[in-house]
Amino acid sequence: MNHFAWSPSRRERSDACQGRYCEAIVARDELQAVVADELELVRLGLAAVLGPLGVGVCGECRSGREAADLAAFMLPDLVIVGAVTDGSTLDCLRRVREVRPVPRTIGLFGRAGDPDAAVASSLGVDGLALRTGAIDDLAGVIELVLKDETVVVRELHAGLVGDLQLATTDREQSLLSAREREMLGFLAQGRTNREIAATLSLSLATVKSHLVHLYAKLEVSNRNEALARAVALGLLG
Repeated sequence: MNHFAWSPSRRERSDACQGRYCEAIVARDELQAVVADELELVRLGLAAVLGPLGVGVCGECRSGREAADLAAFMLPDLVIVGAVTDGSTLDCLRRVREVRPVPRTIGLFGRAGDPDAAVASSLGVDGLALRTGAIDDLAGVIELVLKDETVVVRELHAGLVGDLQLATTDREQSLLSAREREMLGFLAQGRTNREIAATLSLSLATVKSHLVHLYAKLEVSNRNEALARAVALGLLG
């Protein structure tokens, strides 16, 4: 297997915001990721999750500026952003999303219901997960994002919609029926189909039918995509 190594110039090192570049070892026959987090232990953990999924780490860093620079230089398939030294996770995601071509991105937030998740979703971030979440959950998010799906872990659903108030402009009224807006609200609360059915005294089949119609109107295939699409359209605020 051929490899090549890349190390930053002295100027690039001096530009790093209280962080560092690692030496990037790139295996050319596998997917590549850049991981950004202030803690080396977290970066090592991310590499351990990525490896079994066939994804190598081509670069790691501590700051948002470094993450964007590495993404622009290495052109990775994926960038995963946790806590960084020079701003918030959201700030770093903004920088990475400005790179062209835009890489797939996953944001790792520190707490359930983080309102920054809503902004990240509106920026087009592909995956939203908890920085302290279970390894299996993170692996599942990564797998789906690499399949070009949009994924939001359940713990961050509430953050997508703030106080869960549904928008009601004329445009939004024409897009979704009252029942479909109600279903969207339940999805934002993280309710299961069975819980929705029990709350509305409907059969499980009826709930599934309403959701199918909702997904069709939003042009999505699952509840995570529906929430991300709804936020992007301004249907949840």
